[in-house]
Amino acid sequence: MLGIRSKNKGFTLIELMIVVAIIGILAVVALPNFVAYRNRSKISSCVATCEAIRTALATYTVDSESNLYPIGKWGDGAAGWGELRSFLVPLGTSLKYTMLDQSFANFIYRTVEIAGQDGSEYYFVFQVSGTPQTQTGTIIEVRNDGIFRWSGSMP
Repeated sequence: MLGIRSKNKGFTLIELMIVVAIIGILAVVALPNFVAYRNRSKISSCVATCEAIRTALATYTVDSESNLYPIGKWGDGAAGWGELRSFLVPLGTSLKYTMLDQSFANFIYRTVEIAGQDGSEYYFVFQVSGTPQTQTGTIIEVRNDGIFRWSGSMP
């Protein structure tokens, strides 16, 4: 029987177990990084949307006779999203039909009165959906002078 080779081809059980263990270790290392990248990309997308909203409000203010921001135009949260969308889309902003489709969980809009002129400044506060409250950018504050990222939850 010398010179006869076995025709069995394949992997042994130990080899398969080693491969499964290596894949498991890689998954344990890669999954948290994947989740963190997903959260950061969601926040970046929301910040880009906020910049478009900021630009649209600046356009509105420049074109209005009073040069003031819209006063009390929208409700807060999901109830006001449709009104906000209807106002901003004609100004060149593309917003999705629902707030959750846009990756926002909630928002508020307020105007600021300066020297007796309500609407001299404004601020939005958006909460990004599906991100941990400890991550910077979960709360996005939009003002006429910039966009600021915070961690935490909305009041």
